Amino acid sequence: MADLQIVPAGKTVEAQYVEMKVPLYSYGCEKKVKKALAHLKGIYSVHVDYELQKVTVWGDM
Repeated sequence: MADLQIVPAGKTVEAQYVEMKVPLYSYGCEKKVKKALAHLKGIYSVHVDYELQKVTVWGDM
């Protein structure tokens, strides 16, 4: 959480990778998380790893 930055609206933001630990209880949860994140503005790719309980997102955040 120490890597979070607040950027004023006038400045450009570069795409970055963000990894999050997310409790996934089934493969259905994996699909729901991927679908919910993929439709957000500024998100380029979403990778969900069920075995590691981790979601990796690449985009403007």
